[in-house]
Amino acid sequence: MEPQEEDRTRLLPDDVLADVLSRLAPRGLATSRCVCAAWRAVIDGRGLLRADLLPPCSLAGLFINYGGDCRFSCTGILFSRPSSATTSTEVTTSYRMPYTYVQDHCNGLLLLHGAVVNPATGRRAPLPECPPLPTAMERFYREMYLVFDPAAATPSAEQYEVVSIPRPPDPDRDDDDELEKKIIIRPRWPVRGPTTRRLERSLLRSEWPPSPYVLDVFSSTTGRWEKRSFTRDGEAAGTTLADLQLEYRWVPCRRSVYWRGALYVHCENDFVMRISMSNNTYHIIKPPREVSDRCGEIYLHLGRSEKGVYSALYDSDESKLQVWILEESSRGVMEWILRHESSPGLLQASLNCRRQKHGPWILRGLYNRQRKEPVQHSTFDEWNSDDDDSVLNVGDGSTNQYCSGCLDILGFHPYKEIVFLHTSRLDRGLAYHLKTSKLEDLGDLYPPRSNASRIDSCVPYTPCLAGELPESL
Repeated sequence: MEPQEEDRTRLLPDDVLADVLSRLAPRGLATSRCVCAAWRAVIDGRGLLRADLLPPCSLAGLFINYGGDCRFSCTGILFSRPSSATTSTEVTTSYRMPYTYVQDHCNGLLLLHGAVVNPATGRRAPLPECPPLPTAMERFYREMYLVFDPAAATPSAEQYEVVSIPRPPDPDRDDDDELEKKIIIRPRWPVRGPTTRRLERSLLRSEWPPSPYVLDVFSSTTGRWEKRSFTRDGEAAGTTLADLQLEYRWVPCRRSVYWRGALYVHCENDFVMRISMSNNTYHIIKPPREVSDRCGEIYLHLGRSEKGVYSALYDSDESKLQVWILEESSRGVMEWILRHESSPGLLQASLNCRRQKHGPWILRGLYNRQRKEPVQHSTFDEWNSDDDDSVLNVGDGSTNQYCSGCLDILGFHPYKEIVFLHTSRLDRGLAYHLKTSKLEDLGDLYPPRSNASRIDSCVPYTPCLAGELPESL
């Protein structure tokens, strides 16, 4: 919006502005709330957009799936700030913990194995089994991604979609043979029958991802899986399936971001696929140039934050964090722009943070699984990171001190430019602030009385009260 036009809208009486805005559909109203503070005040003050259709605006915590030889299930654990006593102006919501592996999250809904749940409303909907892949791709594995727009949901139901993305298998390679003869598929989970099978040569030589790209998509509106064909818009990735097998890198969990009507999926070789659900097209976005020039066991972490779609990389050699934001260039090309690069010595700085054994964040939902008690959280009890006792400027620490271990990325704060990290020993959860280059200690991440040795995946959770799912948790 041009400054002059913005000034003209400010001249409108609130009653007139409210009358104009009230004619918009819920999705348009939700977008208008982000234009300026004055518009948001009118929309919220006049109750133009139902409270349960407001986009999620607070971070409740991080759902963490632990791995290793655990004595009990350490999946779907909420790492969050403890609730404080609420006042009359605060809203308290009971979160029904999922108590199982959380595959994905989108605007308040969680994707579990065989179900979609809303912890804030305590409701769930069963998810039918996905149709089998074609015979030539039977050894591929799938990753499921959730798409949900609260502003587009009807008052009586939550309308969502689940997209199934086939992933090329992990090969066992024999360097003395030709690539086409040496690729053996190792299934991700045990299957009946032979445990190895060669991929067809024609499939190995095919472009990946193909165009059109036929994907299985579940719609809550129809209640069934359907084949949808997505056509590539723009340049191809320039890779074949054989190329991906040759350069295969195991990534524990490739994340997705739903932003402005499109699903961004982290793909092989750190490409990002932007899937437009409205016009059935996809667009390939190349990785940042700094990442393309490197090799080794490094990979990007995709996420949504304050200004849109972000990606981050932790450089263990220099112990520093690099963060990029996705922008459209003057040539109309989507490309990554370096948003922030921390000073070296981030790991050393993490050791200097004041360690808080019991806070300010804690693990929740560990031992009340049989009772299934709700977890209380105040939606206005937003985490305040201005506690100087637990915040350290990264530049203040010495980078000469030797220390072992590593830092890994947990995810992004969806509404603030903050990257969540954890130490490789699972002893600390950390928050790195891009705008101030400060590192904050959040608390102990290790599940007590368990043998957890790693974090398999983590998703930020933003509660939403839109619509209803058919069953109670």
